[in-house]
Amino acid sequence: MNYQDMEIFLSLVTTHNISRTAELLYLAQSTVSHRLKALENELGCCLVERNKGKSSITFTERGKAFKWRSVQLETNDFKSTDEQLYITLGSVDSYSAYIFPAFYRKIFTEHPNLHLTIKTYQIAGLFRNLANQTIDIGLSSHSMSDAGILNTTLFSEPIYFLCSSQNDPYPEYVDVQTLDPGLELFFNWSADYQSWHQYWFGLLVNPRITLDKASLIRQYLLDSPYWAAASASVARNLVLSGSIHCHRFLQAPPERTCYRIISRENQLLYHDAYRFFNKELDDFVNSRIATMFRNDYEWVYVPGKGARF
Repeated sequence: MNYQDMEIFLSLVTTHNISRTAELLYLAQSTVSHRLKALENELGCCLVERNKGKSSITFTERGKAFKWRSVQLETNDFKSTDEQLYITLGSVDSYSAYIFPAFYRKIFTEHPNLHLTIKTYQIAGLFRNLANQTIDIGLSSHSMSDAGILNTTLFSEPIYFLCSSQNDPYPEYVDVQTLDPGLELFFNWSADYQSWHQYWFGLLVNPRITLDKASLIRQYLLDSPYWAAASASVARNLVLSGSIHCHRFLQAPPERTCYRIISRENQLLYHDAYRFFNKELDDFVNSRIATMFRNDYEWVYVPGKGARF
């Protein structure tokens, strides 16, 4: 069993896809398939079930056992090493402020040899710094259309309607066609949201107030007649802070997608720190974020009933 075999297998643990693993490791698909088969022959068992005509795979029971043993060994090796590893993460403000603080605390607490620098940018700045490798990994609400960039979807979250609890004449489901665009606090949640907004309000409508940080929404909503759209993570946080009501849109905007982006030229791709960090990030997304937006009835306001929070 050599290093490349384990690197390929551990990448498959994350991607569940032969072509994706080949892309990430700069290998031919045939090489990934051949090395996986060689590993199975060495172990004397079948690790994955291959779907004919597809590059996706599922792990057999033996494969699942070997998968978690491999990850555990890699994690223990990483924790026990004295090597200091460094990652610079760039993110849009709303992700770092409302979704990933718990993840950052976990990294800081459990992995003292991993040094994480967190920087926040607007989209243009995030893309620019990723391209010149000022940052190693980006967390973005927009994918980057560049052959030299790897984009991976992490999760998606719905968009809700927000208003002050002191000025809430709205029904449970807010009809976009009844809204006054002159009272909107506009924030560009994503390219898809921008298209949705133009469809319903027109290309020529310019909001009176445009914000460049999601954290500003609460300040301008409180005790005002204004309204705003907000992603679920931001909406939930503002409702918990008090004095803000959250409603659903009758014509729901497209969900906001979070992408992990990295330059193909970044040497971090070949470093244990990158693979380890991404495993921790994927685990956090799967265990925490996947359920974060599931019970929105707890914090969405219903006239006559209120919200459970």
